[in-house]
Amino acid sequence: MACKNKLGIIAFTLCGALPLVAGAANAQGVCGERKSFLDRLAREYNERPSGIGLQADGSVMELLTAPTGSWSLIITTPAGLTCVVSSGDGWKLRDRQAGRDA
Repeated sequence: MACKNKLGIIAFTLCGALPLVAGAANAQGVCGERKSFLDRLAREYNERPSGIGLQADGSVMELLTAPTGSWSLIITTPAGLTCVVSSGDGWKLRDRQAGRDA
């Protein structure tokens, strides 16, 4: 499924139950409750958290991937708001030492 369609499906599903908020986080993408995103991405795309990082502002960035290559990048703010900031297909792990595909 194309990236645009994936974000559209997530937005359509969550917008009725979770209001979008104003501000910088909302400008990044579709926003809502973290658990709802994790549940939906797991159920619809078989995506699971595969990487996590802390940003300078205290936000947590998570990469969710699926064996099919589908992926989503979500960010959760210190206030608890989660936004999908990007998604796509063709995710592959790389061998860090050799710089080759794993």
